[in-house]
Amino acid sequence: MPLTNFPQGASSFGFPLLPAPLYNYWGGGQVLWVCNRSGVSSGDGTTPDRPLASLFTATTGALAKVNNKQGCLILVLPGHSENITASTNISTAAGGSSATFLNIVGIGSGGLRPTLNWTAAASALLCNLQGLAFRNFVFNLNATAATVVTAAITHSAADQIFDSVDMLVNTSATQLTTTAVTVASGADNLTYSNVRMFGETFATNPTDTFTTTAAVNKLTMLNCKLMVAVNSTTNGAINLANAPTNVYIEDCAFMNKKASATVAAIASASTTGQVNFCTLTIGTTGAATAFSTPGNLVLGQTFASQPGKAAILAQAASG
Repeated sequence: MPLTNFPQGASSFGFPLLPAPLYNYWGGGQVLWVCNRSGVSSGDGTTPDRPLASLFTATTGALAKVNNKQGCLILVLPGHSENITASTNISTAAGGSSATFLNIVGIGSGGLRPTLNWTAAASALLCNLQGLAFRNFVFNLNATAATVVTAAITHSAADQIFDSVDMLVNTSATQLTTTAVTVASGADNLTYSNVRMFGETFATNPTDTFTTTAAVNKLTMLNCKLMVAVNSTTNGAINLANAPTNVYIEDCAFMNKKASATVAAIASASTTGQVNFCTLTIGTTGAATAFSTPGNLVLGQTFASQPGKAAILAQAASG
């Protein structure tokens, strides 16, 4: 089997053999490396020892180098840290709407994972390319003191993936994001896998941490942990508003840390799909409904997480 000299690793018949399955090579697009860690020499991004210094910088960042081409892979090295200082349109940054199935992969673990920081009230990541994927990142959605980020992340195109991403949604009553994640019209077949979201309770908290604003289809969440506080005791860590369809949520935990919270997750009338093997934590006892307004969702083995607090019994599928 012949091997060729491939700058991102060995290759067989033109397909690169990268360090792990996480670094999936989509094929057909270029492979770029990014790192601005101290001591790393910057370059043209074609090899890990000559990485580009940024993802988002106009003209010289990795997204600009995508140049509106499909199937590109961007590998971000450990220790990279970059600020999102304003509204950042991924389609514009990547050169146009043809830059679909763009795979942005962070390398490293724990505190060495690449970090993106939202630093201004208008900081926003507009995920508007089909097939966009972010994997193995830390997102600090409120990185600047005394700053409220209005809407940190908005999905508005199909087939997107967030995998193994940690998000920090608030640090104090004046350092937070109002809405962490918005799933808007067009964001069909969105997958969140192994995503964790953290935030403590303050005098002011996010209004929403994960919310749908349109009847999106085929939203999937797998092994996600949303442990946050939202302002309202009757809103949840996840808010499936506007009747999304074919929702599938499995092995997730939703916690509303707000004092006396009665809801950890909420859906809407006509929402359809399944919720299986999930736990919900609320801040009150008694007859509160931890999963409020489930619509037409089927809830299987979905419970509140603490004895004595409101639980949801397994529900048989209708029909």
